[in-house]
Amino acid sequence: MTRKMAWSLVLIGLSVIILIVNHDRMQVDLLITTVTASESFVLLGFIGVGVAIGLLLK
Repeated sequence: MTRKMAWSLVLIGLSVIILIVNHDRMQVDLLITTVTASESFVLLGFIGVGVAIGLLLK
C-alpha cells in the first residue's frame, strides 16, 4: 500500500466519522434561498464537490 493510498483511506475514515457524529439540522444560506437540511447531508455534499474538483484538477 502506497503512502498516497494510506492517506486517502485515513481521510475517508475521518470523513465517515464526522458524517456519523453530526446529525443536527442546519441552515445553509445560498444566493437566492435558505436551505435547511441535516448537517451530515450538507457535509456529504461539500465532500462530493471537493472530490469532483479534485478529479477535474487531476
